[in-house]
Amino acid sequence: MYAFLTATAAIITDGFLAYLGLVETRFNWGTIVSFALTFRTIDGRIPWNVLLSTSMALSLLTLAMFLVATGLRRWETAKYREEGSHRAPD
Repeated sequence: MYAFLTATAAIITDGFLAYLGLVETRFNWGTIVSFALTFRTIDGRIPWNVLLSTSMALSLLTLAMFLVATGLRRWETAKYREEGSHRAPD
């Protein structure tokens, strides 16, 4: 459960740092968003297909990982509650 939350935070942090240009990697979702905003098309427009698809992929991945972590936490909590109610009184 905590691995999913940590991975989600790492993905968001890495994407944000790459968007700001503080990371050396060239193949990153934050870098792609930054390039989409920096480099315009021939007629000067923003390439919305690159910008939106990359932003949506990053958002959906982090949302999915957060929802899996939340589901695991709820399952774990319910499992411990069940085990606790079946114990014999001391």
